[in-house]
This record gives sequence, structure tokens and C-alpha cells, in this order.
Amino acid sequence: MVEIRTDLIKKSLIFEELTNAFNTSNEELNNKRQAIEAFGEAANVFEEQLKLQQKLHKDARPHEVKKLIENAELLRSCLSDLYETKTSLEDSLKSQTAYNLTLEREIHGLKPVLIAGYKRQEKHAHWLKSHGVSAVSINALLANCATLAAAQAQQNPASGDGSDPNMSGTSCSSASTAVLPVLPSLSCLNHTEADLPHQDEKTWLVRMSRAQAEALLAGKPDGTFLIRPSTTGQFALSIVCSGSTKHCLVYETERGFGFAEPYNIYPSLVELVVHYAGNSLEEHNDDLKTTLAYPVLAPGPVTAGATTMG
Repeated sequence: MVEIRTDLIKKSLIFEELTNAFNTSNEELNNKRQAIEAFGEAANVFEEQLKLQQKLHKDARPHEVKKLIENAELLRSCLSDLYETKTSLEDSLKSQTAYNLTLEREIHGLKPVLIAGYKRQEKHAHWLKSHGVSAVSINALLANCATLAAAQAQQNPASGDGSDPNMSGTSCSSASTAVLPVLPSLSCLNHTEADLPHQDEKTWLVRMSRAQAEALLAGKPDGTFLIRPSTTGQFALSIVCSGSTKHCLVYETERGFGFAEPYNIYPSLVELVVHYAGNSLEEHNDDLKTTLAYPVLAPGPVTAGATTMG
């Protein structure tokens, strides 16, 4: 269990490093493309000036010829520098594009490894609990692994700094969140994934506004949740926690769904929901000390009427 957890943390930190490197490289690529375009436009201006100089040279008076020749030489020198810089940037762009593709392949390669690691961790946690180990003891073991990994990361900057400074806006991440694998709460380990009502998106995916979600969730137990369209064009999670309804964005990226980088790795909303049915959201937001425990439309005491999106 410790080996699985430690390996998962290491791979998650590598995933974070790759993601940050990819984002930085992508920004540099855009800057270089803009610079190449600007140099191209500047070169066109100098080309036009040279053509104008040639026309003026034909009609120039004897005392003006020397000055026109000097201006033409200066223009050619500037034009040569522009083309040289533009060519250098184009070569750099090709190299960085190849580097970006390598990063992207590594990120996509790690994604299924991370998902498999999470599933192995949950499977072993379930086995330990079924053999008499308490959930408290299991969570303590996992927390100790995370604490040790965080300390090692601080001592070794190459392993990642344990934070995500790029997150902003309303989301499930908080400034104090350590970028480490989510610790399982084990609240759903008495069931297999196939038994969970979470597998049916009609029990939690609904079309409604934020206000309607709050009305539907009012008075429900902590952990009762739904996912709805957000005004940002993404999805939003609405969940009861500490007696009130909280909201946070669900990001859909090329890599998958999730609440924060580098954990936007779930191929579907269903897989995201099933994972957090047994894993606390607290690792993403200190105020969300709950799992996705009860789909709001699942059969049982929390069932209520709403329009599903299925």
C-alpha cells in the first residue's frame, strides 16, 4: 500500500512538472509566432522603402545620389538583420514545436498510468478495510506518505514545488492546496464501483441554474450533490457541505475532466464522479470536507424532482 501510494505521488509530481513545462512552452511558442509575423511585416516595409529608393535614384540630382546610396545601404543592412533574426526564430520555433509534442506525448502517456494508480490504491484500501484495518488507520497511512512526499519535494525542487500558482477564479482548488494525490475518505468502500448509483449520470447530471440547484439541495445531507451547466460554458458541481450548498467548476480539458490541474485526467464525468464518491474534495478545497456521497436524484431519502440532461 505504501509503495503504491509513494509511486502515485511521484508520478503525480512528474505529471505536474510536465504540465507546467507544456503550458510555459506553449506560451513561448505563441510569442515566437507573433514575433516572426512582426519581423515579416517589418521586412515588407523595408522592401518597399528600397523600391522607393531605386525610383528616387533614377531621378536624383548629382548632389543627392551619394545620400540615396547611403540610405539604400542602411536599408539593406537593416533588412538583412531582420531576415537573419526571423530565420533564427523560425528555426527555434521548429525545435520548440518538436519539444512541445514530446511533452504532450509524455503527458498523455502518464494519464492512464495515474488513473490506474488511483484505482490500485482504492482497491488495496478496500482490501485492508475488509480485513479489519480501520478507515482512520488507512487514511493516516496515506496521509503520512503524502506528508513525506511533500517534505521531499521541498528539499528537491526538481520534484515539483507542491503548488499550482496558475489556478485562478472559482474552482475546487485553494491557494493552500498541496498538489498531491487525493486521499481516499473510504466512505464508499463497502460497495464496488459497479454498485454505485453514481454510475448513472441521470442521478446527478441536471439542467438547472445555480439558484435552482440551491433550492433542490436545501435541507439535504452533507455530500448530496449534482452537476449542472455553468455560465462559463464548463460544468459546475453543487454540493451540500457543513449544512450549506457550495459550488465549484468542473474543468473539461483535452486531457479530461477534473477540478484542478494536474488532475483533469478523467475521461468522462461519470469516472470523475465515481472517483470522488470515495475520495474527499478537501484536497482541492479546505472548505469541502466531503465526498460526492449522494447523487441528488438517486433512489432513496435524497431523491427529488428535476430535469436530467441524459
